Amino acid sequence: MLYLLLFVFCILLFIFGMTIIRIGLFNLSGEKLKLLLMKLTSTPLKGMLSGTIITAILQSSSTVMIITIGLISARIMTFPQAIGVILGTNIGTTFKTELITFNLGAAVVPLAVTGAVLILFKNRGARSIGMFLFGIAAVFSAMKGFERLSDPLTTIPFIHRSLLSLNGSILLSVLIGQASRQLSSRAQQ
Repeated sequence: MLYLLLFVFCILLFIFGMTIIRIGLFNLSGEKLKLLLMKLTSTPLKGMLSGTIITAILQSSSTVMIITIGLISARIMTFPQAIGVILGTNIGTTFKTELITFNLGAAVVPLAVTGAVLILFKNRGARSIGMFLFGIAAVFSAMKGFERLSDPLTTIPFIHRSLLSLNGSILLSVLIGQASRQLSSRAQQ
C-alpha cells in the first residue's frame, strides 16, 4: 500500500513539476528568450545540435522533451522548431553512457533550493527562473521515484496480475496508455 501511495505521489510531483516549468517558461517569454531560441533552433540542424547538447548535459531526453513541450505550450517555440530539438534528444541519449560518471541526481537538491529561493524574489524574471529550476528538480525527483518504485510495485499481487493481463491484450494496453496520457494532459492545464 505504501508503494502505491508513493507512486501516486510521484505522479503528482511529476505533474506539479511540469506545470511549474510551463508557468516559469510562460513568464520568461520575453523577447530575449525568444531571440535566443530562434537562434538555437532557426534550422533543423541547429535545433538538433541544441537538443543533443542539452540532452547530453541533463542526461535525460525525457526532461528535454518536457521542457520543449513547455516551450511550445507557452508559445515560445513553434512545433517545426521543436522537431530538430526532439531529434537531437535521441542523439543526446547516446552520450549518456559517456557522462554516466556524473551524478545528476546530486544536483536535484541544489536546483530545488536555488529555485525555491528565487521564487521568493520580487523580480519577475528571477521568480520565473526559480519556478523553472524548481520544476526541473521536481520532474527529476519524480522520475527517480518511478525508477525506484518499478520493482517494488511489481511485487504487489494485484499489480503483477494486472500487468500480466495487459501483456495479452494490445488494444487494452493502448487504451489504458491513451487514458493515462489524457489524464496527465488534463492535469497540466
